[in-house]
Amino acid sequence: MSKLSDIREILRATTLGDEDVIVKQMLDDLDIDETSRQSTVDMAASWVREMRASGEPGLMESFLAEYGLFDTRRCGFNVYGRGLFTRAR
Repeated sequence: MSKLSDIREILRATTLGDEDVIVKQMLDDLDIDETSRQSTVDMAASWVREMRASGEPGLMESFLAEYGLFDTRRCGFNVYGRGLFTRAR
């Protein structure tokens, strides 16, 4: 197989494969130490706190929408298609 064919095969397997299996494999491949992992978690939490405290409307929504966690049609948070709340209109 050519290198491009190998890459395409990996992409297809990853895109169409079992999510639980793929995520476990990715985490195993990551091989990140606990200090680095905790540093990443702390940094992400800090960003969320800063966005919440900024008071700029739309900043948090933009961040959440980037990861599919904000549904502008319902004006509420959306996790895997389930709205958690809806703002009064």
